[in-house]
Amino acid sequence: MRLSDYTIIVPLNKYSNKTILMHGYTGAVDIVTDEIAQALVHGAQLSADDIIKLKERGYITTKSSKEEYNYAIEFMITKDVILHYIMPSSSIYPNCIFSSLNIQKRRFEVLS
Repeated sequence: MRLSDYTIIVPLNKYSNKTILMHGYTGAVDIVTDEIAQALVHGAQLSADDIIKLKERGYITTKSSKEEYNYAIEFMITKDVILHYIMPSSSIYPNCIFSSLNIQKRRFEVLS
């Protein structure tokens, strides 16, 4: 079992003890404790319940990187997938090539 290549981990802030987990192809977005996020990053022991939930949401996998890549491609081709993009801000990520593109601003909605 390993951390999925498509897991994005974003700490909320230094006072909350919470971290946002996002998954690239399943679309999962969850808020977890910093302890769970750190366990994911460092491969530390997690409870059986946490492992089941994290695997269901796609954050951890038994697939190799190549197998997961092929699965992600197949997933997006065969499923009716709506792709959502989170565009980084150039003020936060000045070296990000995507943040400097001229992209029309759109209204975003929170989906549940």
